[in-house]
Amino acid sequence: MAKRGDLYWAVLERLRSWPLHDGVFLHDIGANRGNLDGPTLRRIARQYGVNRGIKAKVAGVDVHADALARYINDERPWPEGLVERAHRCIALAQRVRKDHTHGLQLSAATKFSWFSQP
Repeated sequence: MAKRGDLYWAVLERLRSWPLHDGVFLHDIGANRGNLDGPTLRRIARQYGVNRGIKAKVAGVDVHADALARYINDERPWPEGLVERAHRCIALAQRVRKDHTHGLQLSAATKFSWFSQP
């Protein structure tokens, strides 16, 4: 029997995990008329390890995640080209870093942009 390669296992893992994570996030955004909201943004941030870069709740209200979601929704439509999207993510991360994030959160911006407009 032939040995299965890394690509085979990567495809199987993707097929197994996508409906449990990305599929749920995309469904929630679609149910919200295509808009990313604060709670969904926060769940994405936790799933993809970028949550620590977003400032904490204020008096129990997640004002920073809500604000980030609004900024990301306002960026639509996102450019089609990879380089143009990267520039838009950099600009977004720079715009929100003082008020809503700890430092320049480029990785978070790229994650959220993909979910906002894959």
